[in-house]
Amino acid sequence: MDDNNIEEKNMLDDQITNEESLEQSINETEEIDEAKVEIANTKVSFIKSFAAVIIDNAFVGIISFILLYVFNFLLGLSGYSITQKGSMLLIIFVIVSIFYNSICESSKNGRTIGKRLLKF
Repeated sequence: MDDNNIEEKNMLDDQITNEESLEQSINETEEIDEAKVEIANTKVSFIKSFAAVIIDNAFVGIISFILLYVFNFLLGLSGYSITQKGSMLLIIFVIVSIFYNSICESSKNGRTIGKRLLKF
């Protein structure tokens, strides 16, 4: 065999390999698209969604309550204290709630703790 035939054979082998990898890539893309459609078509019941929101709000409430007393302790070190704990708890709850949803939904899973616990 001469060099031209070997080069042509190598080029054909490369072309076949490229076509196979392209075909495999197309199949993988189709599988991903099918999975996205399947995820989009799954519906969550109202009860399950409501329970996830209750769990999330309970978690936010616990975090807010802990932060309130940590903040009150730190103020106590300087001689001050929080007199209206209910109002301050509401303010902290709103702030934590905003950050909680933003942080959880931008994570890898894109789900809150309530959604993860209820597996949807």
